[in-house]
Amino acid sequence: MIKKVTTTYFEQMDTDHGFRYTFEPIENSIKIIEKKAFYITQDSYPESPDELQDNGLFLVFYHNDFMVRRDDLVSKQELVNWANDDDSSIEENYYIFGVEAYIHGEVVLAFRHQGNFPDRQWDVSFAGAILASKKEFPNEESARKAAKGLLQDWNCYLSGDVYGLVAEKFDEEGKSINCDSCWGYAGFEYVSKELEKMYEAEM
Repeated sequence: MIKKVTTTYFEQMDTDHGFRYTFEPIENSIKIIEKKAFYITQDSYPESPDELQDNGLFLVFYHNDFMVRRDDLVSKQELVNWANDDDSSIEENYYIFGVEAYIHGEVVLAFRHQGNFPDRQWDVSFAGAILASKKEFPNEESARKAAKGLLQDWNCYLSGDVYGLVAEKFDEEGKSINCDSCWGYAGFEYVSKELEKMYEAEM
């Protein structure tokens, strides 16, 4: 995901190479080829998965401490009806996967009854779902796989586990002369693999 990011120079010099980075690199993520550095940095202003406004795959959740609504597509009452096995027209158009949240200072999401949470009696709320359009997904299995990916993206966003990838070129004095960045990588394992691909492509 490409987005505008306010750049402020990282004040600490890389003493091994004499570079002054535009963003603060994650420790041990820096890879160097001559006067060019590739590294991972924290995405300090990640976009919520809801900002994509994907009508084919989305989360809704109704809790005072965590609210995600898509009233143009599904109402809270429709979801309540579905959860209570009452008549609900939304199943005609969507595969629906119940979602619960552990809310205790932070928010962690899981599919209903699948969260390994410490205190289910007080801090776990079943108040939402992921909906996947039957027009976009050919069967429930493919929809569940996509819903699992969206759930992971949400948990990364909620925990701050989102990163940017940076490719930066320096002059002989270590000053940055070109900086390309790409943002919104959810999960450190994923962004680390993307860093390896970027680095290997330049070798």
